[in-house]
Amino acid sequence: FCLSCSLPRKTDMERKIEIVQFSSRTRQLFVRLLALVKWASNAGKVEKCAVCMLDYSTLHQTLSKWAYTTRYYLELCT
Repeated sequence: FCLSCSLPRKTDMERKIEIVQFSSRTRQLFVRLLALVKWASNAGKVEKCAVCMLDYSTLHQTLSKWAYTTRYYLELCT
C-alpha cells in the first residue's frame, strides 16, 4: 500500500481519512510486534513447557502400547 501514490488524487477530507486509517493499521501492527517481542523474552519458558508436553505425549503413547501388549499376552495365556 502506497500513500504517496493514492493521496494526490483524493480530496483533502479523503486524504485525512486515509492517513488516519493508515496510522491506525500501522499502530495495530506495532502493538502486535511489541507483543511478540515481549513474548519472545519468555520463549525459553514456553519451550520448556512444550518439551514437557511432548515428553508426556511420548510417555502416554508408550504406556498405551504397554497396556495393549499386556492385554494381548493375557489373552494368549487364557
